[in-house]
Amino acid sequence: MEKSKLYESFYILKSNLTDEELKKAILDLKRKFDDLSIGIKKFEELGIKNLAYDVIQYKKGYFINVEFRATEQEVLELERYCRIKDVILKYCILKKYNRRTK
Repeated sequence: MEKSKLYESFYILKSNLTDEELKKAILDLKRKFDDLSIGIKKFEELGIKNLAYDVIQYKKGYFINVEFRATEQEVLELERYCRIKDVILKYCILKKYNRRTK
């Protein structure tokens, strides 16, 4: 059995979504974590922020930060999900390392 590791991810959703569409997109993202049995440690909605550069025609995006535990296979499935969802402009999933002091 594969060991789960700690990850941190950022998602940028389209800024032109209605409140209802935004709530549905966030709920769908949370549901995907639940479907994959990924343990969420932190789910933080950061709101609409300016992008460093234009993505397609968007100058702003709705930012979400998630910290979770998952296996590599679950992360691959999560990345596949992000690539096919049209409401997600960008995403980044990073493995967190533990720093041990001597």
